[in-house]
Amino acid sequence: SKVELLEGYLVNKMTQHGPHIATVNRVRKHLDRLLPDGWNSITQAPVVLSDSMPEPDYAACRMSDAEITAHGPP
Repeated sequence: SKVELLEGYLVNKMTQHGPHIATVNRVRKHLDRLLPDGWNSITQAPVVLSDSMPEPDYAACRMSDAEITAHGPP
């Protein structure tokens, strides 16, 4: 999808280029090492909030991959 829902508004997503993708990967690798047990990270995937569903570059959540598969995004 080329749009995302933010605070009740449809907003055009930004185009991702090589430097952005590489930076997100470096950040993920670094931050993932700092996450406590029971926490998981997601990158560039939807996060369900009360009024929107943004797709942040990186998010940490207390859900396993199995829970995300079964219940959808955090």
